[in-house]
Amino acid sequence: MLATLSGGCVLIDKSSGHTLSTLNYFTGLPDNEVLAANRDRWGGLWICHEYGISRVHVELPLRNYSNYLGLQGNVISVVKVNATLYTATSEGLFYLSEATSNEEIEGMIQSVEKFRQVQNYQKAIKTYQAYLENRKKKNLFNFNQVFRNSQKPTYNSKKATREARREARKDRRDMKKGQPEDQYANDYPAESLEELPELDLSDFSTVDAGEIYATKSQPFVYRAVEGLNGKCRQLLRFQNRLLVASNLGLYEVIGQKARLILPNVYINFIYQSIRHPKRMFIATNQGLLSIRYEQGQWVKEDKLADFYANVYSIAEEGQSLWLGSENEVFRVSLDEYGHYLRTQRFGFEEGYSRNILVRIIEGNACFFLNDGIYTFNHTHNRFVKDDQRSKFYKPRSFIVFNQPGYTWMQSTNQWINIAQPTQFEEAQSAYLQIFENIQDIYVDDDAYIWVVSNNTLYRLDKEARLRESESFHVFIKNILDKQERLLPLENLVVNQEDKSLSFRFQLAAPYYLNESYIQYSYWLEGLDEDWSSWNRQSIISFPFLPSGYYKLHVKARNIFGQISEDQVFSFRITPPFWETWWFYALQTTALLGMVMASFYFNRSGRSSELSHILVFVTIITFFEFMILLVEPYVDDFTGGIPVFKLIMNVILALSLAPIERAVNRWAVRRRAAAQAPSGEVVR
Repeated sequence: MLATLSGGCVLIDKSSGHTLSTLNYFTGLPDNEVLAANRDRWGGLWICHEYGISRVHVELPLRNYSNYLGLQGNVISVVKVNATLYTATSEGLFYLSEATSNEEIEGMIQSVEKFRQVQNYQKAIKTYQAYLENRKKKNLFNFNQVFRNSQKPTYNSKKATREARREARKDRRDMKKGQPEDQYANDYPAESLEELPELDLSDFSTVDAGEIYATKSQPFVYRAVEGLNGKCRQLLRFQNRLLVASNLGLYEVIGQKARLILPNVYINFIYQSIRHPKRMFIATNQGLLSIRYEQGQWVKEDKLADFYANVYSIAEEGQSLWLGSENEVFRVSLDEYGHYLRTQRFGFEEGYSRNILVRIIEGNACFFLNDGIYTFNHTHNRFVKDDQRSKFYKPRSFIVFNQPGYTWMQSTNQWINIAQPTQFEEAQSAYLQIFENIQDIYVDDDAYIWVVSNNTLYRLDKEARLRESESFHVFIKNILDKQERLLPLENLVVNQEDKSLSFRFQLAAPYYLNESYIQYSYWLEGLDEDWSSWNRQSIISFPFLPSGYYKLHVKARNIFGQISEDQVFSFRITPPFWETWWFYALQTTALLGMVMASFYFNRSGRSSELSHILVFVTIITFFEFMILLVEPYVDDFTGGIPVFKLIMNVILALSLAPIERAVNRWAVRRRAAAQAPSGEVVR
């Protein structure tokens, strides 16, 4: 790896000398000035720059295709036709081609500079106005060097100059990633510029050595397809051409030119007929259209009569065409030639508005509703829930279905093509978990997977392999009590008498890919019977634990579904003094002493009143002792319902007096029998 001060980093194969990759502002690095760089044991590159530290995942089998110049708008979809990559955006359709020369790339950079200068001009004026306000407040910062006025510089002018130069470099880089002239033409009218103070724009109109070097990282550029400027919703390959659904109508693209087939129609979806492959069904916001391909031309067919529903999805099952709409589906019967016969409506009570998706999976029409995936039972003319497929389905998950034969869903821990769940290698499906907010997934003829995520286009290699999970571990980061005090991570012993007895275990599983998606599970041996369910909560809380010995088992699962080894933490909670063995022995000794004292006073006849009191106290103590022993078992049996404790105390209160009288009578008889002459019967 070569680190530079103005061009980012270059990765070179030292055996062949070939450049493997260029890491600079165009490819995602925040700044081209690299201050330091190093590699970690997992193959990642750590790069220090003026804006912080970045980690580059060199080992990932991914490639970013959004960094090339020329792409405008938000990326929506992608498809390949005859080795040409087409990318649909909110601004039109673009194709990727090889750059003809460095001058062409420089021209593309400079073509967007003018209106970027206006943007920076406005930004600079706002900064200048803020500066004037700060001067009123006797702010010491000075921007004289930036605006080249005649005031004398203050002691802080050098710092201001450095800041200005850095901002200028950043602004030039932003220009290169900017939009074309016409996008900003209405934002800053020419007459509004006359009101602005004079500003030197020379810093924004040059192409320096860093920019020339940057062209080396741009071997390809995006070019707009001629004749298509609207928002593209779907791309469908047909033979050696492309059909494009847009908000302006249906287009046919051959090579680099587009031709409008159906004008002034808002198209939601294009579906190629299975029985008649040259017929296309077009779902619009005002019904259903169809076209067929004959002798090199597209022929428009009759519209489905008296049908004006907003159709979002289409699926062909036998001689029926299913149309998904808002909280309803329609079945259109077709003849053997694919012409419409009749239409039948089926409504659903979904609770809220929802566009029902219809897809063909293993030859059957499947309907994606709120509570699962359904199929249609033609014998009983009703919808039946498909429990086997519904286990993969999450109602709120985004479903990708632009490509024929593919219905992508995000299940519990991976993306799957529900039409063929075992089609792809585990590694390829696992790598899809890296992406957030996936908008489109496309599989080309070479088995490469193209992903549109967060307005960025990526390609996933077909030979992607997961790294071994040996380096993935989970740790207990810290332990806090109720008072937010740190507890020791070894030989932890806590007394249950402590009023702050409450545990919070903070877990950590270092992993550089989507660390926020790491899931945890735990099992407290000695209290729980099984592992907890997986969740992203890295804090385990125990508001109260009874005394005893415990082992906390924790494990983590990364975004690829790899599970770490168990981490075991042993700790002990000592009981309060009234639950210790010596306190129980003391209680037993005291109880026996009271019983023996009562027996002694009753036999000796001394202090009859004291004897009665000792008997009563002994009985109460014995009952309370028994209740304390039995109460935990009663709570477990009754679920802690308070009324059972009340019943126990009522029984105790009602039984004290009768038992005390019975014991006293027995004691009196024993004393009388001991004092009576030999042979006399005492009653």
